[in-house]
Amino acid sequence: MTSNEIGFPQKGKEQEAEKILVKVKYLIFFRLLVATSLLGLTLYFQGSRYDSFLSLPVVYLSLLAGSLFFFTAIFALYLKYVKNPVLFAYGQLLFDTIFVTLIILFTGGITSIFSFGYMIVIIIAATILSRRGSFIIASASCILYGTILDLQYYGAFQYMLPPELTYTSPAPSGNYLYTLLVTSSAFYLVAYLSSHLTEELKKSKVQLKAKQKDLAELEMLNKNIVQSINSGLITLDNSFRIIYFNRAASEIIGVEQLSYLLNTPIEEIFPNIVNYLP
Repeated sequence: MTSNEIGFPQKGKEQEAEKILVKVKYLIFFRLLVATSLLGLTLYFQGSRYDSFLSLPVVYLSLLAGSLFFFTAIFALYLKYVKNPVLFAYGQLLFDTIFVTLIILFTGGITSIFSFGYMIVIIIAATILSRRGSFIIASASCILYGTILDLQYYGAFQYMLPPELTYTSPAPSGNYLYTLLVTSSAFYLVAYLSSHLTEELKKSKVQLKAKQKDLAELEMLNKNIVQSINSGLITLDNSFRIIYFNRAASEIIGVEQLSYLLNTPIEEIFPNIVNYLP
């Protein structure tokens, strides 16, 4: 799979790769915050639910948070060796998707409240990799979440998870298909909306830069025209301070350095002109 096949733009390839790598750095930092929050919430809520912090559910979630710290540190150290930022970004986002899947697995499957974690990863994918990336991560989220529901529906959790994780007991069978359809639709809707918003923001930035460039060129043209006028020209602000003058005006006044007159009250240069000002 080449960089162009997965949505890496041909034009400005190096600049775009650099931007993606910067966004991945922010993603890694955000992941550290998530790991810290997860560990703290686990110790607080699960510790109050069970008699000991060494109970198996607390240990599982703590190990999950610790592994997130470990892999995030590895990824951070590997950043300077990244040759293909796009593939690296996809790897990071898929890692986060799998991590959310494990959290859901350990916190109730279909009854878990952490399915929104997929949506956060999808939004981040839209920010880093635009529309194609967000839909790829949305598809991966649907597959992984559907796998969890299948395993739970067929009772595979009792063979995969320790008995202490009693909160992973299956829900009524009628809920599975409905939950999968609604959640999958939400994933793709979030992917569409977030990628659309990201693309609109990019277009706005491009248009803003184009307008700024046009304005700068217009100002330069105006300056050249004014400087070419043989008559003296001075521009004042509302406080009657000099904000612009051409070269002919500086020669008439007898000032060699043009910057000397900027922000100077006009009455200091022409005392008698005060009587003619509005």
